[in-house]
Amino acid sequence: MTPRIERFLTKYLGPMLPKLEDREDVIAQTISKLWRRRESFNVQGVAAWYSYVATTGRRCGLSKLGQSQPVDLDEEIPAGEWTAVDTLAQFADDRRRLYDAADQLWLCVDPEMSPIERKRRLLAAQLVYLDGIAVKDVGEYLGGETSTRSEIDSWLASESTLLDLAYHKLLWENRALTAHLLQPEKPIRRAELTWWVSQAEKRTPGLAPNGMTWDEVAVIVWRYQFGMLTERILQRAGNLDAQFVDDVLRRAESRMPYAESASQLASCFSASWIRSAPLKNTGLWKRLVFQYWVQFELPQKQILHRTQSAAAIAGKTITEGMLNVWLSNGRLFVQLARYAKEAGV
Repeated sequence: MTPRIERFLTKYLGPMLPKLEDREDVIAQTISKLWRRRESFNVQGVAAWYSYVATTGRRCGLSKLGQSQPVDLDEEIPAGEWTAVDTLAQFADDRRRLYDAADQLWLCVDPEMSPIERKRRLLAAQLVYLDGIAVKDVGEYLGGETSTRSEIDSWLASESTLLDLAYHKLLWENRALTAHLLQPEKPIRRAELTWWVSQAEKRTPGLAPNGMTWDEVAVIVWRYQFGMLTERILQRAGNLDAQFVDDVLRRAESRMPYAESASQLASCFSASWIRSAPLKNTGLWKRLVFQYWVQFELPQKQILHRTQSAAAIAGKTITEGMLNVWLSNGRLFVQLARYAKEAGV
């Protein structure tokens, strides 16, 4: 069970212990305590177990920070929520089911819709709203079964389709973001990026992309493709100082694509006279935050960087405190667990 406990505590303790070495020390201490107390734990389900793990981990973390400890062993997940969280925990390792449930809850995706049908609707929205293709011509691009004009019109007006489009436009996976930051005008393709990464690791003599040095490329790759914090970057690099890393990251932050992506969506929706306001839907931002947290395992500060400027374009406010409530206090996970239980996902 150790690998699962480590993954769980790495996420859970992130806000409390941003330094990786502190987190690793606390996780090791927590696992040791769990092993010593294994005879005394009364098994009451998966959620009760992870509540016990979380509380033990937090106590060890607070001890590391020199703070007082909480009292109740089951305070992290109330007993009334155990059944719901248990439902979620049973397929937590099945990422596809987990993401499908999140899509249904926060993007209003119909659980009865097939993946192919969803892709067709998303493609139709991309063609019309982002590429400027006339609605009457969309059917030619979709392939498969011919869709009528009325069907396509209903897709384009659907809140679910609009949220799906916004989500896919605003979510930048690590590789895509790294490629954009290294070469914004002409993003590097996936195969090329692998080569650039290997060259950055070796510090191969020669010209790096976009007129940068290989040290700058390495910092960007380590942070945005592999999610390393500054402390780990300095350990990995050896010859770089904190000021250099901070300067590189600050310049990279100025090239982030999130506000531009949100502006393009807002402009397209406005030009198309969309009656709803998908970019102001809180579910959209919860879905983005959830994905960055679960799939990419980003610390909250990096999630804030990836969502705050885009949300501001839409007139939404995302703060560090809000993310702390959603993630550290487990609001998103409890909300998803309840949905999974009620919907029988």
